[in-house]
Amino acid sequence: MELMGTEGAPDGFSLGGDFELPDLAKQRQTGVYQVTQFQNDQEKTVNVPIVLKASKAELSRLAKSRIIPDLRFHYRVIAGALAVRAADLLEDNTEELADVLNTAGLWVKDRDERVGNRYYQILEKRAVKTKIGGLAIAKHWFVNETGPWTEEQQAAYKKLHQDLGIDSAQ
Repeated sequence: MELMGTEGAPDGFSLGGDFELPDLAKQRQTGVYQVTQFQNDQEKTVNVPIVLKASKAELSRLAKSRIIPDLRFHYRVIAGALAVRAADLLEDNTEELADVLNTAGLWVKDRDERVGNRYYQILEKRAVKTKIGGLAIAKHWFVNETGPWTEEQQAAYKKLHQDLGIDSAQ
């Protein structure tokens, strides 16, 4: 989140990513904001017009800096897609391939189940003879198992923090 997360919507990095924030850009672009009201123990969302309309210049700036895809934690989806592209370069039924696909699936499964399911299908097809692939197939979903790629990435992360004198326990 520190590198690709947005301060405001959709990621809410300004609040540590713990809470969704109103999408101010979308409000400015549409000219309305939503207010949640409760009537007779029923939640109701009402669109309220914005008094001060956005200028053409503001709308242009908002369009140029929009997030694609417009999803909370969008960087996980981007990272997963890049990992699957990298997996295309790996040989079938290697532990490294299974680890990359499983990790990519863990990144996206909570954001977009359809994308996660697609990654699982690739794992199921291309890594059936691996330890991680076998565990995932037995579970019918991604597993919390590490492999050579994850261990290499963790070692590189730890070394970088040591080289920079950063306490990775923070």
